[in-house]
Amino acid sequence: MVLGADCDHADLITEDAAAANVPVTTFALHTDERDSGTEANTVAWPADKDHTAFHIEVASTANTYKLRMDGDFNYANAAAALTIARLAGVDLGDEKISHALENVRISGRMERFKDSHGPNIAIVDYAHNFASVSALIDFTMERYGSNKPRITLVSGSAGGKAVDRRQEIIDAAQHRVDRIIITSDDPDKERAEDICETMQSAVNDPDVQSSIIVDRQQAVETAIAEAQAHDGFDVILVVGKGEEQWIKVDGKHAPYEGDTHIVTRLFS
Repeated sequence: MVLGADCDHADLITEDAAAANVPVTTFALHTDERDSGTEANTVAWPADKDHTAFHIEVASTANTYKLRMDGDFNYANAAAALTIARLAGVDLGDEKISHALENVRISGRMERFKDSHGPNIAIVDYAHNFASVSALIDFTMERYGSNKPRITLVSGSAGGKAVDRRQEIIDAAQHRVDRIIITSDDPDKERAEDICETMQSAVNDPDVQSSIIVDRQQAVETAIAEAQAHDGFDVILVVGKGEEQWIKVDGKHAPYEGDTHIVTRLFS
């Protein structure tokens, strides 16, 4: 078993594994090399103040790695992958390892875009609940907080499942962003307008501006237009759909340009 040492109930999982005679190897993300937190067999910690590279120590040997994907949580995933690879017999000293991590891309997963018309940044991600939206905003503040960005979140929530996410997404964002545009995200058998109105009703922070734009293409285009018209530095977070070029409506896939494609078109 390869186990995240900081996960909930790691101690109980470890006990169960021991009872079943399953060996456990752990990994963890630390704030720095001297972090006094959870002990683990594999540890990742930032190599620079902007968290663009990480030291990852596996079996007492540390190397520095960069990822094409942003986010500390992705370095935690890299630590897990390196641990699994070592246990499978891979030589981690092979330069192919660094090359693979630096070039891996998952379409629509923590993809960062720079606006060629100005200073603005857009991040497209599949974030869809409290934990993932919180992690995305954490990363945004860690990387760009010193530049005092105006942050806009474009998000909806899927229909027919996980109804509590509609409140969770708003709760994760509303006290930390400046603008929320609520839009369609796979409403399926529900009315997209109803889902959006439920999310809008959860906004109770008077300092955050929020509005509903049901048409997702229009919502993303509006967020970008507002950022480009703003005299300052904006970060636009477009979450939920990534590179998917469809929206599920009434059990069918309706054509949709795709978040990454809209951002690319308007930023290029």
